Amino acid sequence: MPRRKRRELVLALLAVVALTASGCARAPQSGVKVKKEATELVFGVPPVSKPAGPPNSVPPEDPIGVVDTGGPFKTPRPTPGRGATPPPPPPDKCPPAARTAFAKDPATTDIRNRPLPGTYQFRVRGYQNVATLGTFRLPPFFERTIKDVKTTTGDDYTFTTVEPEIRFGSQTIVEQTYEVLKASISESRPAGIYLTKIVRRSGQDSNVFEPKPGVLILPTPVEIGKDNSVAEAEREKIDTVGVDPGNFMSMRITGSVLSRPVFDACGEPFQAWFVNALLDVIDADGTSYKSNFNYAITTQFGGAIVAQQVDTQCTTENNADTQKAHQAFGGAEAPFKERSDDERKKTCTPEATLSYDTLISNLRPE
Repeated sequence: MPRRKRRELVLALLAVVALTASGCARAPQSGVKVKKEATELVFGVPPVSKPAGPPNSVPPEDPIGVVDTGGPFKTPRPTPGRGATPPPPPPDKCPPAARTAFAKDPATTDIRNRPLPGTYQFRVRGYQNVATLGTFRLPPFFERTIKDVKTTTGDDYTFTTVEPEIRFGSQTIVEQTYEVLKASISESRPAGIYLTKIVRRSGQDSNVFEPKPGVLILPTPVEIGKDNSVAEAEREKIDTVGVDPGNFMSMRITGSVLSRPVFDACGEPFQAWFVNALLDVIDADGTSYKSNFNYAITTQFGGAIVAQQVDTQCTTENNADTQKAHQAFGGAEAPFKERSDDERKKTCTPEATLSYDTLISNLRPE
């Protein structure tokens, strides 16, 4: 496969797991390993080239901190020099949950129910540094569609998500297929949720990454330690590798199940398992692309990803600061907090070129 095509394929692996590990000197061997021991965390993606701006992106003359991108939450500015009072902002379409509200459906240690097909809206907070142009905020929302929920064997099933790539200037659509195993098949195929395929479509072109075996993103039953402790030595560890035999690219995720915080879906609180992880994508020529990729999964709703924290490229992740921030929330069951721009800038050294948080807005499909 030409090197240009391989580099395009590497971009697909950000949308995971978008899912969604720690650096290595050479391409690891295929296989899955889940273990309990202290591990550094890591994630990976190629540098961003200079793209054309999409219709709804912030124009170059509006640097970060000056104006947000368009959308239902954009507040019009007053006309300079006229002294006119600006119109009131529109009603908040994403109100916070009441302080007395509680999560009606706790995150379960095993997979319950199945994902409901349909469209889900996600809010986005973050920015991207674009070479020669500066720093720009990302569009504040995107939609993810869940489709093709299909039984494979027994209670096991697969499902596919479809969404736009979160990247300045990108017109690419990303499809990701997941497999849910309710019971362990073997030591190398434990029960859990696996990423089995990524397809990137841009116009008439498409690229595919199909790792064998699939990449484990959450083992079940889920554990975060005794009494839901977040002590490092007691966290559930994830160390999983998948290699595509067709193009010899590989994806490795290393991380830990950090907590089971409460999230806010525009007024509706819910629990999800929060995985603090790093992704390392290794090209066929051995080039490694790393990103910090934290993600949250709702086992009670079939295993769908409902929140992400992405920083790429991330050659050195300040993991201790990340863990301290979450522990400061009050423990493994405390409310989840979206990061500020200052917090995102401190996540990686040097600073990541693309950094954002996403969080689901509706738990039921539109």
